[in-house]
Amino acid sequence: MPSLTHQLTLTSRQTLIHPFVSGLVLILGMLSLAGCFNPFQQDKPVKEPPLIPAPPAAEVSSGKGQPPLFVGTYADIAKLREQGGAMNPLLFTAVSQAIRIGALKPNGPLDQFHPEKPIDLKLFRAWATAFQAAEAGVPIPPDGGNPVIVTPTPPSNGKVDDLSSPMNPQKLELIAPDMQLGTHRIADADKLSREALCSLGIFLAKKYTEALSLSPQALEAMTPGATETNGDEALSLFKDYAAISAWAKPFVAIAYRDALLQKAFHLNTNQLTIEEGFKPTQQATRAEAIVLLHVIFGNVNSPAPSSPETPDAPNTLKRPTGMKGTYSPSESTSTGQAASKAPLPLASQQTVQQIGPQGSQRFQKSVAAH
Repeated sequence: MPSLTHQLTLTSRQTLIHPFVSGLVLILGMLSLAGCFNPFQQDKPVKEPPLIPAPPAAEVSSGKGQPPLFVGTYADIAKLREQGGAMNPLLFTAVSQAIRIGALKPNGPLDQFHPEKPIDLKLFRAWATAFQAAEAGVPIPPDGGNPVIVTPTPPSNGKVDDLSSPMNPQKLELIAPDMQLGTHRIADADKLSREALCSLGIFLAKKYTEALSLSPQALEAMTPGATETNGDEALSLFKDYAAISAWAKPFVAIAYRDALLQKAFHLNTNQLTIEEGFKPTQQATRAEAIVLLHVIFGNVNSPAPSSPETPDAPNTLKRPTGMKGTYSPSESTSTGQAASKAPLPLASQQTVQQIGPQGSQRFQKSVAAH
């Protein structure tokens, strides 16, 4: 019979061993259930996620060595589109089209368009000329002047200001630096009002003569689409119809009929007749101007052709669409590249033979010319 001391020793050892074993079994069981430890589980290779190629970046390059640069839109226009604020839904498309055809030339993807700023005749005329040149497929001179358009022979009486004359500036359909619209004249430095922008739009849409032929009764009764079933939407019912200048009313009437007014200023009939009106003398913005041009020249997708290179500067690199400024490699870089590609003269090369434990070899070695 074991002694009392021996029994106490065995009991104390069991007390110490049993919790340790129980804890070890519990940990192993939890690891096995969790899948972290399983002696019967085989390792499986980790599968890589499928490779999804990124869409190719749209680039514009003239093919003559310029670094490619494509600017889809201005930074502030992209931000307005992402925020979904009170922006004309046509603005993003209009700006993108203008960049694509070269009417707008951002400095880079962080450049700002400033759609809320007012616009003067000079800037609008430059935009319009670019659209007209692209539509006609004629180049714009390097000095930024008017496109090279062949004009008809002057009339025998020499009165080029007569409306019946083919040489009248209205017939040429190019906005002049000092533009005459009916009885109203706009200078290059003048900020454009909404009614002036509408008038210029009707001129660009080749409906100037039609607008001047409207009778006072016809323009007052003008409705969208020129239908007779919506008399409550007549131009004369504009909330601020009386504020429209007399010279501008014929042009505003045609712009209203053709929805040019509604699209450019993002106004519906209720807003025009009941809520806020047209605000004809309010300054037009850059956003309204570019949308108006987009509505008129929506079918233009290609830029105007480049002007032919002058003989005295045959290596001048033309500016690609979407870039502002020109690019040309520096003279030092070009000279260095040409020198590195030039073959060495035969006199500066020498055949050298090396003999070693593994055999001999011959090679050409360049030496300094004397």
